[in-house]
Amino acid sequence: RICWLTQPAQKRLYPEDAENALEMRNKIDEIEDLVQKEENPSRIKALLNDIKNLSIGVAGSLIASGIVTLLSRV
Repeated sequence: RICWLTQPAQKRLYPEDAENALEMRNKIDEIEDLVQKEENPSRIKALLNDIKNLSIGVAGSLIASGIVTLLSRV
């Protein structure tokens, strides 16, 4: 992965992390709008499922990144 070297190693942002964060923020904004308007519960459920899947992917990437860091120390 190519990272943005603007922060220390522990806090480096990768392009796909920024994309995931933006996608998640957009989904949360849409959920807030739908909840406020009391509209389309099935769409809210689908968006929450998307957020869950994004979170699982991010967690997997974080674990993999930690493993790579530990392996580089061996």
